[in-house]
Amino acid sequence: MNKKQIKQRLSRAVSDSTPDVLDNILLKCEQQKGVESNMYAQENGASLTQSFGYEKRRTPARKKIWVRTAFAAAMMLVLAVFAQLGYSYFAVDSVIGIDVNPSIEIRTSRTERVLSVVPLNDDAVIVLDGMNLKNVDLDVAVNALIGSMLKHGYVSEIKNSILITVGNSDSKRGAELQARLSDEVNTFLNANSFDGAVMSQTLSEDKRLRALADEHNISIGKAAVVELVINQDPRLKFEDIAKLGINEINLLLASRQTELQGVTVSGNASSNEYIGEEKAKEIALNHAGASESNVQFTQVKLDYDDGYMMYEVDFYIGNTEYDYEINALTGEIHEHERDDEYNGGTQSGNGGSANQAPDNQSYIGETGAKEIALGHAGLTEAEVTYISVKLDLDDGKAKYEVEFKKERMEYDYDIDAVTGNILEWDHDYED
Repeated sequence: MNKKQIKQRLSRAVSDSTPDVLDNILLKCEQQKGVESNMYAQENGASLTQSFGYEKRRTPARKKIWVRTAFAAAMMLVLAVFAQLGYSYFAVDSVIGIDVNPSIEIRTSRTERVLSVVPLNDDAVIVLDGMNLKNVDLDVAVNALIGSMLKHGYVSEIKNSILITVGNSDSKRGAELQARLSDEVNTFLNANSFDGAVMSQTLSEDKRLRALADEHNISIGKAAVVELVINQDPRLKFEDIAKLGINEINLLLASRQTELQGVTVSGNASSNEYIGEEKAKEIALNHAGASESNVQFTQVKLDYDDGYMMYEVDFYIGNTEYDYEINALTGEIHEHERDDEYNGGTQSGNGGSANQAPDNQSYIGETGAKEIALGHAGLTEAEVTYISVKLDLDDGKAKYEVEFKKERMEYDYDIDAVTGNILEWDHDYED
């Protein structure tokens, strides 16, 4: 078989296998001759009924467009639902700080499920004790952590103070959460047969405070409270107070009778760890060779100095001023000073001299001095945020120095310790 014959056979095979549709196509074209297409009819203003001669119906193409539009809308709705669920369950809504000496931060979702628990120092790692609190309810997590602090001795009758800090962009929601957690912690401590002292606050994220917190391995809530303390006493250093536990900080605030703006305090900080004010006075008087009946105490307060909690005990015997710093834990006299400035360097005795202060029994007292100063300023003690009263001598004359604040206004009074007359006063805005 030559090449020509092979080509002919292949051509016939292809022709036989291909359907002959030309006649059918031509027939359909003949049937629809003179009928306008849908698009052409619409472009020329003709209705579908006029073009095709039957009632208007949705074409398959338009049906597909509608289906696609409906599907897209449904998908958008599904995505919106999942986005909302994702925010509720996975986005950080609140950051809760718990401080005793251990510092811990809990991050929660809007549904108050725990997303993470972050230990900020070594003591916090001990408190966590391998617990996995992820995805549990916030209330359960807080109770578990406080329970672990009790178990490991970080919270007890000796150290009973806890700081709760809530951070939330919604101030109302943050305040409600702060109040609720504070009540729950108090209830938990009471159930363990001792009274707690719970400090609580709401706080917005602050880059400067966050940097201080990270530097000292504490929560941003504790950093905020430490800064408030040192603002009350400029000689204190941030790094020193940051090392203290919340109970020590609470005691310092109570000793200064300082109310911190934005911080709510319930209960009293325990001082059972320390020797107490009465014992500190006894130690100072024994060292000075005096009895309480013939001295005028100007202050006995808990303070912090040189890395130790100290009792500052200041008093007068006649015109001689005595100042003591006594270790609050051991009772050891850390420092003492005797000032005979107003006696010309000599002891005056009971007979006294022209410069001797009058008998302390005739003094109006600290309470009387406070009332006189506050009355003159037109304020009550409840309205001021800080108040200090100290007995001093000026050219041999006893006077009370009274200082207090209302918001940013500072008031200073010198009041005659015997007559109650206001010797000098001024007020100005805090720098």
